[in-house]
Amino acid sequence: MSRSQQINDSAAEAMRRADDAAAESPTEESHPESGATQQQQQNEAAAEAMRRADVAYTMDDDM
Repeated sequence: MSRSQQINDSAAEAMRRADDAAAESPTEESHPESGATQQQQQNEAAAEAMRRADVAYTMDDDM
């Protein structure tokens, strides 16, 4: 498998995880250790997955 294909696969997986996190039903159950709701944590996880996918695609463009 080429490096480009590995990057694309990694980015696709990150996008799937972001979609999964965004699709889960939101709950407003607070997490005392962080003060964040479940929805906020899902949003942050989705945003991080999107950033990783963007970095992977950017790295692919640089090759």
